[in-house]
Amino acid sequence: MEFRLLMEDSQKLKFVHGWEHAFSRSFEMRDYEWIFDPRNLVYGAFEQDTLCAGYCILQSQAVFQGNLVKSGLCNNVFVTPEYQGCHLFTKLGRYVLSAVGEMGIQILVGLPNESSLPGHRRVGWTTFPPNFYLEKKILEDESVTQLEDERITLMTSLNFPLWKEAFTEFAFKISSGRSFSIIKEADYFSWRYLRRPSGDYKIFIYQEHGRVKGYVVYKYYQPFKRIHILDVEAENETVFFELLKAAGTIKESVSLINVLSSTIYADYFSRAGYCKSAEYSNLIAYDPLSKAPVSLGDTCNLVIGDNEVF
Repeated sequence: MEFRLLMEDSQKLKFVHGWEHAFSRSFEMRDYEWIFDPRNLVYGAFEQDTLCAGYCILQSQAVFQGNLVKSGLCNNVFVTPEYQGCHLFTKLGRYVLSAVGEMGIQILVGLPNESSLPGHRRVGWTTFPPNFYLEKKILEDESVTQLEDERITLMTSLNFPLWKEAFTEFAFKISSGRSFSIIKEADYFSWRYLRRPSGDYKIFIYQEHGRVKGYVVYKYYQPFKRIHILDVEAENETVFFELLKAAGTIKESVSLINVLSSTIYADYFSRAGYCKSAEYSNLIAYDPLSKAPVSLGDTCNLVIGDNEVF
């Protein structure tokens, strides 16, 4: 069995086929081309020319324990059905965690499904209590039809370049000094939300005198008539609550709005009427350098965007 970082298109195509086989899902090629951005490290376990397992680490920058470091999001871990029971989840996991540590990545996080938790624990990941959602039920008469604050702008791929420099400045400033926070500077933010082929997001920025003072990313999920708040940052409470009002511009029928409770703005959401949900995601973290148990601290803002990178 050979473990390696996949660099060639032919190897990545085998990863796609293996992933689709493992999860019985498929995407259009444009989605895979977006996924295989150079920031996403894609590893595979091969038996001769057969890909047996895969493991991805999405590279980013983060503030960790008050310092700016290289970070990563663990995503897309799988073993194809024919090779389950061969301990490849553990073996490939140990290989990848060692490899990314040698690359200088200092903190990894992940939101794995329930079935993969034991495998992550075996290779040393710290497992946290359930990461519950916060939710607010919406009444029909709460809807808003238009934005009232001229400082709030709908962001698109067309007007985002006008704000790139100010956006990056805001991203670093707002995360400064936190115990953990992924830095979503302009290039990362653009790739994560604006350039995603199958993403259908409503993104608003709060700007004043040429400065970005906050933003929010909404996604509407029609089957459950829900709005998910995927990402939000705000310079202060006033900006935060103005950005929340922008959800009313989503004209579809909405019964509930939710957000992961790992947001640093949990107190703001509580004051806005959000309550703890019964739904949750799992949360894990790993320090590739010390391999010691990880604490994300009291000023953690764990926001990864729209689920994992599939």
